[in-house]
Amino acid sequence: MKKTGNLTKTSGKLLGNVSKVFGLLDTVDIVSKVTDSTIPLIDKALDRHHEHRRSLVRLDNLVHMDLFEAKAHLEQQGFIVSTILAKPSKKYQQAKINEVVEMSPKSGKLPIGSLIKLYYLDQNLLAQIKETLTLPDLIGLPLEQAQDILEELNLKPVPLLLPASKEYAKYQPNQVINMSPKPNLVKNQIKKGSLVKLSYLNEENLLASQALAQAWAEKQAHRQEKVLKTLKQTRKIFK
Repeated sequence: MKKTGNLTKTSGKLLGNVSKVFGLLDTVDIVSKVTDSTIPLIDKALDRHHEHRRSLVRLDNLVHMDLFEAKAHLEQQGFIVSTILAKPSKKYQQAKINEVVEMSPKSGKLPIGSLIKLYYLDQNLLAQIKETLTLPDLIGLPLEQAQDILEELNLKPVPLLLPASKEYAKYQPNQVINMSPKPNLVKNQIKKGSLVKLSYLNEENLLASQALAQAWAEKQAHRQEKVLKTLKQTRKIFK
């Protein structure tokens, strides 16, 4: 009976091993079929990739080139070109009429038929740019000095005397407290001959401003003293 049992176990193991072998062969066959069907797809994808790369055209940087020459060059390469007037900017003061000052995109490899934008200057825009200048920040300067700076820039200073106010107490007499237009990071260009308002205080209004500031400070101190006194009295009641 023991021999029969051993034979049965041995036969089971052999059958199991045979099943594994056939299972492995089936797997290999499936993988082979999948690979055979996938290879053409991969080849097609690679062909499309290479074809796409071959269809890319190198875009040169044409900034500072004549607009019409740049447009003809790009169209010859197969690009679609849009010409756009640039926005006025101080950085274009040295540019020439019909000069490309900006382009988008700037450079790289692009498919044929891509849109290329060329920004340029015409005669009117260039004249407008040359008639503009950068407005300096004059706040804090003595009024007379600020006026001299504006006149040297062909701008017209307009002094404006401010009424007395406690907010102006820290300033000096005849000091520029505010200006209009006021230069900022977004817009600081102004046309030659423009008016620039300079707000200031004379000595009389400054003294009045300091008196207002003093009165306000005393009032605040009196109010604080009254609040503290009330708190002390409240504490005594609840002791």
